Amino acid sequence: MLVAVDIDHTLRLSHWRDEHIEWAMESGEWDTYHSLGIQDKPATQIIELVVALHRAGHEIYVVTAIPRKWLRPVFSWLHKHGIKVEQDHLLMRADDNFRPAVELKQELVAHLDVDLFIDDREDVCSSFASIGVTTLQVRLVS
Repeated sequence: MLVAVDIDHTLRLSHWRDEHIEWAMESGEWDTYHSLGIQDKPATQIIELVVALHRAGHEIYVVTAIPRKWLRPVFSWLHKHGIKVEQDHLLMRADDNFRPAVELKQELVAHLDVDLFIDDREDVCSSFASIGVTTLQVRLVS
């Protein structure tokens, strides 16, 4: 089985920095929001689920709307918290791509045959379900 999983609000407890989203959406400047991501605590239950799926032999891809310029800190954070994917299994937004997350994530995995998509956003889960992909919507309690 091929599993794709989101990062913010799914593998990471990102709620504490959500106060920066409104300003980022208005200004188009997301660097503050993304730079704070390295301080996120892990969403332990979801990480344990993904690690268990990987240990059971399932292929894991991490799919995120975080821009690729944040590759190094995101990759380090994932490995530090037990998500030991290879770099080619971390699919990120191109730095100059500003498409909505729903479209972006579909684009990022278009070359894959995804069996399960794990994400916190209802719109993302609905979009994948509409094309026949089983989804698991995460609602973290922090």
